[in-house]
Amino acid sequence: MTLKIIHKNNTSAGQAPAPSDLDIGEIAVNSADAQLYVKDNDGAIQSFTNDNDAATVQRFTQSGSGAVQRTIESKLRDAVSVKDFGAVGDGVTDDTAAINAAIAASAVVSFPAGTYRITDRIANDYNQICLIGEGGSKVTTILVDCDIDQTIRIRGTSSAILENSLVKGFTFREAQARTRTNKLLYFLQCLYAHVEDLQFFECASALTMVEVSNSTWMNCNGFACRGAGIFLQNVIGLTAVGGLWTGPRKAPGSPNSVAGDNGLHMLGSCSGVHFSEFGFVSWHISTLLEASPAGYGPEWVSFQRTGWDNGEDYNLKIEACQGFQAVSCWVGYAGAGNGGNLTPGSAEVAIHISSAESPANAGQANTQFVHFINTLIFASRREGVIVTDAGGISPKDILFSGCKFNANSAVDPGGHIFLNGSDNFRLTDCYFGTTINNDTSQAQYCVQFAPGKTNSQCSLIGNLWGNYSVAKFGGVVPDDCIIFDRETCRFGVEGDASNLQLTGNDDTDGIFFANGLIALVTNAERRLIATDTAVVAYATLRPDADETRVLGGFSTKWSAGYIKDLRPGDGTVKWTSGAGSPEGVVGGEPGSLYTRTDGGADTTLYVKESGSGASGWVAK
Repeated sequence: MTLKIIHKNNTSAGQAPAPSDLDIGEIAVNSADAQLYVKDNDGAIQSFTNDNDAATVQRFTQSGSGAVQRTIESKLRDAVSVKDFGAVGDGVTDDTAAINAAIAASAVVSFPAGTYRITDRIANDYNQICLIGEGGSKVTTILVDCDIDQTIRIRGTSSAILENSLVKGFTFREAQARTRTNKLLYFLQCLYAHVEDLQFFECASALTMVEVSNSTWMNCNGFACRGAGIFLQNVIGLTAVGGLWTGPRKAPGSPNSVAGDNGLHMLGSCSGVHFSEFGFVSWHISTLLEASPAGYGPEWVSFQRTGWDNGEDYNLKIEACQGFQAVSCWVGYAGAGNGGNLTPGSAEVAIHISSAESPANAGQANTQFVHFINTLIFASRREGVIVTDAGGISPKDILFSGCKFNANSAVDPGGHIFLNGSDNFRLTDCYFGTTINNDTSQAQYCVQFAPGKTNSQCSLIGNLWGNYSVAKFGGVVPDDCIIFDRETCRFGVEGDASNLQLTGNDDTDGIFFANGLIALVTNAERRLIATDTAVVAYATLRPDADETRVLGGFSTKWSAGYIKDLRPGDGTVKWTSGAGSPEGVVGGEPGSLYTRTDGGADTTLYVKESGSGASGWVAK
C-alpha cells in the first residue's frame, strides 16, 4: 500500500482528523497549527507537534518492569534547578529573585556548579525544603553581597515545626564584610535538619540553629570566620561528624579576634549534642558553653577526637553545663619550638570551668558532671585548667582521668590546675609532663588550691607528677582531700580520716586497709600506719627501717600489747607462751623464753639452754 501525506487546510488549531480520514501509517497535517497526526497500527490517531512544543508530546519511558509512559515535559519537571527560573551563576548577575522563585516552586531545588550572587535574603518559611549544590570538585558557591541578618533562612513556627530540611554541597563566601553578628545560614524551629558538605570562607556567624531538634551534620567547615562560627541555642539531639573551624586569629599572640568570636557557642538548653572529629582553632574563645538569661545551660554534651587550639582568652570555656564529656581530645597549642619542643600557647587558659554567675535559675545553671578522659591539655599562657565558683555556686563532680598536662606556663599564678572553688574534683591516672621547652622552672605547681576558697571532697589518685622540680600542690590542701601518689605508692589524708573505709589486695604494692586499718603494702609486706580497730592477724607493726622508730614514749603510751612472739635485741631469740611443755613442740634459739600457762611450781618458766629446733628446754 502506498502511504500518503494528507494536507488538511483547517483553520481550527488542534483539530485532529477522524480515524476514517486516514489509513494506517498515513500522516495528516493541520495547516492552522502545523500539528502532525498519524494513524497507528491500532487504528488510533497519534499527534506530534512542531519543535517549540515537542516536550509536551514526545514520550519518555523509564526502564524496568511496570514503568509508565510520560511526556518529556513531565519528566523534566521532576527536578527543579535555579537556572529554570533565570539564575545565571556567573558571580556577577544578581540571582536572588531566581533562587527565591525556585524555592517557592519546589521543595527540592538544585544549584548547578557556578557562583550565585545574592543581594537580599533567601527565605524558606514554613515549607519543607532541600537545597542541593554540586559539591565535590564541581563547586557551587553562594556569594553573599548583602549585610542582613538571617541571610539564608529556613524556619518553621512554634506551632508548625518545619520538618525534613536539607542543605548540601555549597561553598559560602562574602562579597563584602558583613556585620559579625548577622547570621548567614539560619535554621529556626526545625525538626530533622541535615547539613552536609558545607564550606564557609571568611564568613560572619556562619551556621546557626535555634530551637532545632534531631539534626545531623556531616563534613561542615569554616575558615577564617568571624562572630560565632557555629551558634546553637536550645538545640536538642544533634550529631555532628567532621569539621574544621578556624577563626580570624592569624598566629599566637596576634589578637585579631574580638569578644564574641567563638568557634562554637552553645547557649541555653542545648541537650544531647555530640561532636566527633572536629577542630576549633584561632578564636577568641574556641568553644563557649553558657546559660541563657533564664538560667538554663547546656546538658549532656560530648566531644570525641576533637581539638581546641590557639584560642585568645580560652580554648574551652564551660560556664554552665550539666553533663559534659570529652574523650580522646586535645586542648592547647602545639607550636614549633626549639628542637620540636612545645612552645607557649596563645590561650590564657586551656580549659575554664565555672557555674553561671548570678543566674536566674541557679540550681539549673550549676556546672556538674564534667569529665575529660584521655585528653591532652597543654601550652597555655597561664593555667591548663581553672575550676572556679561564680555567684556562690561551685562546679561539682569534675573528673580528669588518663589525661596528660604539658607545657603550661609560669605566669603567676601559673601552672597546670588551679582550683578556685570546687566540689568533688577528681584527678585520676593523669601525667604532668614537660614544661615549656623543657625548662623545668616554668610551671609553678601541678595543682593549686586557692586560699580562702572551698574545694571540698577532692581526690587525687594514681597520678604521675613528672620528674621536674615543681610544687605538686600549692595553696592550702583541703582537710578532706585524698591524695594517692602513684610514683611512690604514697597515700595521704589531710585532716580527719577516722571515717575512711577502703579495700585493697593482699600481695600487691599499693594500699591495704579495712575499716579503720590503713596499711601501706610494699613487696607484700604490710607496714601499719594507723588504726582505730583491732589489728588483723597478718598485719606487722614495724618502723620504716631498723632502729628508726620508738614504740610508745613518756607522753604516749600503749595501754596494752598483745604479741605472739616477742623478739628482743637482734631478733634471734624470742619470748612466747602456751599450754603444756615446750620440749619437742616449740622451736627457738638458745636463750629463748617460754611461759607455760598451765604450769605449777618449777614448771611455769622454761629457758632454751641448748640445741636447735624444739629440744633443749629446761624448766626453772
